[in-house]
Amino acid sequence: RDMGRKAEWLVAQDWDALLDQDLREVRFKLRVGTPTLYNQYKNLFAETDARRREKMLKAAA
Repeated sequence: RDMGRKAEWLVAQDWDALLDQDLREVRFKLRVGTPTLYNQYKNLFAETDARRREKMLKAAA
């Protein structure tokens, strides 16, 4: 939550220009930190999604 409160208003940004810049630079400029909580869980999310897809493919076969 604190990360979001400190950040610049992301909707108002010129994303076409920002996409050409280094991600770390953009995060610094917009005061958006590294998503540490997300990074802790992203592998778990990916594994869960892979298992779901596998089940769906088996069910569809």
